[in-house]
Amino acid sequence: MSWFKNLKIRTKLLTGFMLIAFLTLLVGIIGYNSIVSIAKNGEDIFTNRLIPILDLGNAESAFLTIRGDVYAALDSDNVNERDIFTASIKDQTKLVDELIEKYSKTVLVKEEEETLAKFKPEWVEYKNQLNN
Repeated sequence: MSWFKNLKIRTKLLTGFMLIAFLTLLVGIIGYNSIVSIAKNGEDIFTNRLIPILDLGNAESAFLTIRGDVYAALDSDNVNERDIFTASIKDQTKLVDELIEKYSKTVLVKEEEETLAKFKPEWVEYKNQLNN
């Protein structure tokens, strides 16, 4: 370490500034390449990742509406209200089916395929229970 102490201040400062400049340049190049990559794949990311997330969110919303309507229909004494809830349940069930079908046609990773394979039979069973 004595060799560093023996250097002049000017040499130490220039070495430090060059090291910082090199690191800044390296970080800038990596960041720029990442931004270019995202820009190139932006359309693909949007259509294959974000739109399916939106569909899953809408499917979850429709499922929660079904669940609430089932509870409300079971709690209601009025036949007309039950008919309204039943119609809403059927509409939301169709919507969930459409959204899940649309989602299953997108590009899925392995975990999504496994989860979807588990979900579909359970969804069919849930619909069967609703119809009974």
